[in-house]
Amino acid sequence: MKRASYVAALVAIPIEVINLWLILHSPLDVGSPAGTSKWVRIIFTQSGFIHWPGFVLYGLLDSRGIHSDGLLVVICLVAGYIDTFLIVLALVLSFRWLRIRA
Repeated sequence: MKRASYVAALVAIPIEVINLWLILHSPLDVGSPAGTSKWVRIIFTQSGFIHWPGFVLYGLLDSRGIHSDGLLVVICLVAGYIDTFLIVLALVLSFRWLRIRA
């Protein structure tokens, strides 16, 4: 379990960097243009779901008077990294479980 956590933590870093770049460059407020590929929409939607807890937390802070775009990036990075880490850890452990069962 300890080694699986290390593997998941290392693998989640580049995945989260890509997901953060995607969410910062996706048109969240107006949606994708009409000619956008369905695969691009799926990737943007996935990135939005991964960072959803960060948006909720930023919304709560924003309603309390704390406004900062830099804070949004940090909150989305941390929330997205935690979600990505948990997904990768679940994948690693499930593949180990399948390998033991086979």
